[in-house]
Amino acid sequence: MFHRWTVFEDIIVCAYAMERRTDPKSIKRLSRALGIKESKVAYRMSNFTKLIQGKCVGWHYSRQERKVCD
Repeated sequence: MFHRWTVFEDIIVCAYAMERRTDPKSIKRLSRALGIKESKVAYRMSNFTKLIQGKCVGWHYSRQERKVCD
């Protein structure tokens, strides 16, 4: 099923990525709290990790992801 990410979910996932809490246990807890599959949370978190590191290629990230990361 398709999930439409809200800004608040993105802020939380981005905060986890900034704090480098990207281990499987943290992802599992976060996915339970948000009610989203672990794979979707992990993929979104990897996008934020790449944005934080400066690997910004415009078409790989949504406008919302770039705004939240900034």
